[in-house]
Amino acid sequence: MSRKVMVVTAALVLLALASGLHGVEADAPAAASTPPAHRTFQPIVVSASRFGLSPELRSLASAPIARAAVPDPDPPVERGSPPARPIVKPRPEGFVDPLVERGGRAPTAMPPVLTSFEGVAAAEVQSGFGAVVPPSAIGDVGRTQYVQIVNPGLLKVWAKNGTVLVGPVAFSSLWSEGICSAVNDGDPTVLYDHLADRWLLSQFALPNYPSGPFYQCIAVSQTGDATGSYWVYEFNLPGTGVLNDYPQFGVWPSAYFMTDRQMQMPAGTWAGSGAFAFDRAQMLLGNPSASYIYFNLNSLNPSIAGLLPADLDGPPPAAGTPGYFAYPLSTVWGDAMDGLRIFVFQPDWVTPANSTFSPHADIPTAAFDPDMCGYAKNCIPQPPAVPPATGPTQPVDALSDRLMRRLAYRNFGTHASMVVTHTVDAGGDHAAVRWYELRRPLTPVPGPFALYDQGTHSPNATHRWMASAAIDAVGNLAVGYSASNATTVYPSIDYAGRLVSDAPGSGLAQGEAIAIAGSNSQTTSAYRWGDYSALSTDPLDQCTFWYTQEYYTNTPPVCTASNYRCWQTRIVSFRFPNCGPLFADGFEDAG
Repeated sequence: MSRKVMVVTAALVLLALASGLHGVEADAPAAASTPPAHRTFQPIVVSASRFGLSPELRSLASAPIARAAVPDPDPPVERGSPPARPIVKPRPEGFVDPLVERGGRAPTAMPPVLTSFEGVAAAEVQSGFGAVVPPSAIGDVGRTQYVQIVNPGLLKVWAKNGTVLVGPVAFSSLWSEGICSAVNDGDPTVLYDHLADRWLLSQFALPNYPSGPFYQCIAVSQTGDATGSYWVYEFNLPGTGVLNDYPQFGVWPSAYFMTDRQMQMPAGTWAGSGAFAFDRAQMLLGNPSASYIYFNLNSLNPSIAGLLPADLDGPPPAAGTPGYFAYPLSTVWGDAMDGLRIFVFQPDWVTPANSTFSPHADIPTAAFDPDMCGYAKNCIPQPPAVPPATGPTQPVDALSDRLMRRLAYRNFGTHASMVVTHTVDAGGDHAAVRWYELRRPLTPVPGPFALYDQGTHSPNATHRWMASAAIDAVGNLAVGYSASNATTVYPSIDYAGRLVSDAPGSGLAQGEAIAIAGSNSQTTSAYRWGDYSALSTDPLDQCTFWYTQEYYTNTPPVCTASNYRCWQTRIVSFRFPNCGPLFADGFEDAG
């Protein structure tokens, strides 16, 4: 099937972003008779360039991964990713984050790990592909299964008790032809669509890197069984030579929303952010001509960066509710305030020209410093590596210039909440997790999102970064992240949280717990630790949190050459007891 591209000519009017949007409620499209200061840009509609039906995933044997556009030699080579938000006004010397939680909390206050099993490891990737760093582990939980994908496109499915059901399998093996069958370039996504009991899997494809065209490969399962067959789509991305770096997805009733960090290739220069709505209804049906609606936000404001789409947990929002998007603001970057800017995306699949991407609100937060190590990748310290590691220990990247997935949304009936995190400098290049809960009243009169609570989790000298947040059915908030210091704490997987009854402003009052302690450090001059991690809530009980992230041990699987090839990933679950009774198997509906 040939690619079909239609540029919609109807204009979309947007409020100028130079002015503040405090408390603005703009869920509906802006009026056409707006003042000249408002900006206009157009949605673009693109249909799938290729479509097919995959074999059942369970029928695919573990196989070598198809080539990637940029193999990973020793030492590893990275694609350039210039800072999207340059430092304009650095924090003064001695700045300390005003929300830092000092003194630590009892680790026993957090609930213990319920389930813990190994995810995909570097040794499995290396057997078919070669060395890859970082894994950028991502996964999600369904009714009976957990699915994880790591760079550069290796997929595995488990039962919730950790029994391997399928894998490791190359993601490209779901396609029988086309670009998506030929390469695995990574930046993967796994989302469980609990509204439809389906799985969405995706990664980008860069077959002629550093030249275009560039593609997004998306697979949508036919059923809730992740080991079955998938409708598979290949989408050509818009723009001549514009690379769709760092794609981030969210499930919403009206669309599968996506954002990316656009790079103008082959130069690799910043080209703004893109916002996409993929036609969820048609992709669930396996319609070969399913399309996406795209807004090029670079034409709106080139400084929009670190943008995430909301990803739904629990009950759906009211019919017609637009999808929410957020990115961070800081006076360090030259913005008027520190905070979050919220947009809404309302796709119109009947008349795509009527689709809108509109401002919702600017939300002030406490001051923060996003400038970890001047954006240098050799930033977070690790203890000296031990055998069998080889090579010098190097600091790893903090990725402090963006929000960390997910922007997790939950409808509580009377209000809706969104929770999200990012890495900040708590003071003196000390990495900490800044987290937020935003709330929007739904009754008696719907209103805009506003800040409900915030905190900076940094209880001691250990660095914490690469976090992911979620909120359960009763309103408890949890955050998973990596933790490391220069002497005693090897990169480990930790989690922390707060109860719905904890007073706003009390931080992650339930303290933190160790999901799995690392026992070795990464050795590589690439410094990469990852792009994201994944915390999600179980769709059955809406209480159990599932988290995946990378770590290192001193007894890794058999790997060749240097230690950076020997990362491992872990999948763990935990839950707060006040969310409902835990049934015998730990996975039944708590009702």
